[in-house]
Amino acid sequence: MRNHGNGTAFNSRITFLFDEAHIGGESFKIDEKKKKEFPYSQTFNTIPASPSHVQAGQEACFYRLPTPIAHDYQHKIERMECFALIEYEDAFKNSFKTVQEVRVSVRLAEDVPKVLLTFGEEVVSTERLSALAIENHSSPHAGEMKVSTLIARGLRLFARAFL
Repeated sequence: MRNHGNGTAFNSRITFLFDEAHIGGESFKIDEKKKKEFPYSQTFNTIPASPSHVQAGQEACFYRLPTPIAHDYQHKIERMECFALIEYEDAFKNSFKTVQEVRVSVRLAEDVPKVLLTFGEEVVSTERLSALAIENHSSPHAGEMKVSTLIARGLRLFARAFL
């Protein structure tokens, strides 16, 4: 994650919000009931940044995979469609949330197994945000904190060792 803003982002964290799963050749939407249960709930998929305080122009990493991927012991997950909720605070304790689309792809058939995270653009549509049940979405400095391919590369390296 890179801080594109002018000030430090405090208590930075990311939460994966799952929308659709492709597991064992089947595809399905993750309904509201499943979103409240293990392994899809927000509680199990909120990951603090390291370091959690990201200065302007600096980067942070995440050192674990989303829970459904980490707990896929039978290696059946092929792909997950989800959103990354990026939360942080400024020096005055004002909270900010940014949402980006994410596709998590698992490639086990290759010589070196990989987990690929492809991050899309920031979600700014009020309809899409309300469908995700994200409250108090505020991005007065739109796009200041974005997860970049650098974090995906870090997770991919971790995933190679993990898988």
